Amino acid sequence: MQISLGGQTHFITAERQQIFDLLISTYEEAIRMTETLRLQQSQIAHAYQSLQGLYKIAECLNPSITETDVAEMALERISDFPDVLGGCIRLLDSGGKFRDVVMRNFVPAEIAASCPECTCRKNFWPGTCASRR
Repeated sequence: MQISLGGQTHFITAERQQIFDLLISTYEEAIRMTETLRLQQSQIAHAYQSLQGLYKIAECLNPSITETDVAEMALERISDFPDVLGGCIRLLDSGGKFRDVVMRNFVPAEIAASCPECTCRKNFWPGTCASRR
């Protein structure tokens, strides 16, 4: 039997069962590749959405003049990212203490509960804390 696959001609000299097995395995591979492609498309869409969010952040920060304007615009745009429901931006003052500049979808009690030993207090100078719920 002569078949064409991927622009190439192949000759099969097998019995019907072997041909059937070849067709089934080819079909299974096509299904697997389709699922892989769907997953990659989903990852690309997520990356694109994240890049769009970063672009919006950069775009809106250009005209910002004050520290609060920058923080508000940054947090507003960060909220556009997938799975981000709220957050706060904290800055380190000259006295070595953090102060909340802006928060969205949080109240102080929630911040303390969700971020009691906030990694920004330990790792970032100046620090920022954007929490996910």
